[in-house]
Amino acid sequence: MTFHDTNSIALVFFVYTFSRSTFDISTSLATRNRLSKSMAPNWTGYFRHGWDVASQSISVALESAKNNPAKAGIIALGTSGLTIVAMPAVVATPVIGALHWAGFGVGGIIGGTTAASAQATIGNVVAPSLFATLTSAGAGGYGIAAISGAAQWVGGTMLGIATATSTWMTVKQ
Repeated sequence: MTFHDTNSIALVFFVYTFSRSTFDISTSLATRNRLSKSMAPNWTGYFRHGWDVASQSISVALESAKNNPAKAGIIALGTSGLTIVAMPAVVATPVIGALHWAGFGVGGIIGGTTAASAQATIGNVVAPSLFATLTSAGAGGYGIAAISGAAQWVGGTMLGIATATSTWMTVKQ
């Protein structure tokens, strides 16, 4: 089973489960409107069914990962890369927090910090420099977009490596 097959199976499983649950609930609601309240559907049954399906899926995924650790690693790398590409704030937010800790504050460089020492060493800071971009990110300016873009580039690289490795493993077999 390749990386693409696994993702396709996961997507089909999700769509099937969602559509099945939606159909069951809408059918129950329609039936509920026609029947007396004493014959209303058992909602806990729907949640229990969903929990059972999720538990079985997790068990199958863990067993598959144990039997195929290389494929599991590729899937994890690709999924992480896709997540970062789709939601760069997942990476950008901790980076901006680290910038604040280092002294790149909302109002500019905070005195007595690592950033203040770096600025004293650099001297005159020009606009397109890395230091200026980090200062902007700490202050909530254009630097946030630069950090998000860099995060998306890293995520895309991770996804590309996972796809290439999966393709190579498929061709090699």
